Amino acid sequence: MEDLRSDDFDASKWKGSCSRIDDPRYVEYWKRFYAEVGHVDIDKVRRDTLVYGAKGANLDVLAGFISKIVGFDPEVGHFEVPEYIKIPVDVFIKWRNGEDIVDDLRPYYEWAKGKEVVLRSSAVFSEDGDDRMGPGLYESIDNSGRSFEKFIEDIIKVFSSVDNPEAVRYREELGIKDELMGIVVQENVADFEDVYYDKCFFSVDSTCCQVPRLIRATDTANGTTGLIYKDVLESQLVSSEFISLDDEKLYHCMVDGQLTLNYEMFKTALLSLYLERYYGRGVQIESRAGDKGGYLLQVRPLPWRYFEENNVEFPEGDCLYRGRAVGVGDMVLDVLDNRPDNREKEGVVVMVSDCSMGDSYGRNVFYWPKRGGLILLSPPSPMKAHLESLCAEKGILCIASKNVCSLLPGQLDEDGLNFLSKINSGVLSQVRMVLNGVEGRVYEV
Repeated sequence: MEDLRSDDFDASKWKGSCSRIDDPRYVEYWKRFYAEVGHVDIDKVRRDTLVYGAKGANLDVLAGFISKIVGFDPEVGHFEVPEYIKIPVDVFIKWRNGEDIVDDLRPYYEWAKGKEVVLRSSAVFSEDGDDRMGPGLYESIDNSGRSFEKFIEDIIKVFSSVDNPEAVRYREELGIKDELMGIVVQENVADFEDVYYDKCFFSVDSTCCQVPRLIRATDTANGTTGLIYKDVLESQLVSSEFISLDDEKLYHCMVDGQLTLNYEMFKTALLSLYLERYYGRGVQIESRAGDKGGYLLQVRPLPWRYFEENNVEFPEGDCLYRGRAVGVGDMVLDVLDNRPDNREKEGVVVMVSDCSMGDSYGRNVFYWPKRGGLILLSPPSPMKAHLESLCAEKGILCIASKNVCSLLPGQLDEDGLNFLSKINSGVLSQVRMVLNGVEGRVYEV
């Protein structure tokens, strides 16, 4: 792929996501972006990851990026990264070796004392890195207003989460023999217990999994997802063309029947275009609306699988079930029991709800197949964005209920009830899953 950052960039060879190579305005716009804002120093990110963990390293990138983008495009410059301080991996190593870390932690407590803060895991090898996202895998703990003793106790809880069974299994699948952990002590801009349930919390993938012409924007309060045309959004940046948030040409489709994005979600989607260029690959952003602007809580690279475009067509005839899609594929799969350990099997697991996923990575990951699909019949919980990320990372096809506006987690619509009845009665031993990256359909074999 030709790189816009190169001085000898040839626009005729650019194969990037949806950029209009035949329009000199677009070419000049992105060349000016790289001249003024630059691009991520990936070697520095990798070095810093070894010292502070991936979350801390990427937060540093995000904070530096925001300080530069505000001069390039003030319209998206109203975002800020909440204040934070990083506890290095060396402290974890001392703790794991049985050494006293009280004096090591005291400066970080002094910084946090009197503030509303959260202790966020920042793993080195299995979290927020190249093709290994590990979202929700390790502990993050609200430590607002706590004593020094409680601060130490909570730090150790985060460190200890390295050895939780789900994390160990996840690393085994990736061939990671050991893990190291830094911690980000960060200003808590919302009640941390409610952050994923907050009506103003968003997750944006700059590239929809295997449909790179689209951006996926998710409101994690209710799981609603919008699919946005990347080239239409790009025209908002390059040509200053005004696009109303209720303009249907902006959307490939609103899978959930919700017609428009809100303002902060829209701005986060715009920012994702810049960050994708800055990183040179797809990114996932987590943000929250604030009183005076937006808070950026995290950025992580997306697996390269997201850019593997694959065209799939739905067969003629009625389907048994349809919903939102994660991934692209056409597979005939055995229906697996959703209770045993399916981690070494190939097939599809049908779940009523993801609410029993449990804390962090979730016990139900044990029931997922090693290869195949996952069908979620009721609306996903607010942690859905992590569920989708994990499916995309692992290459598991996922079809999730699209009726998030009319149903609560655990509730089924008529189609879901009928499909579940056939599954439970044993009528369906195999199904065909067909996904085009936007919609997924299940057919009888």
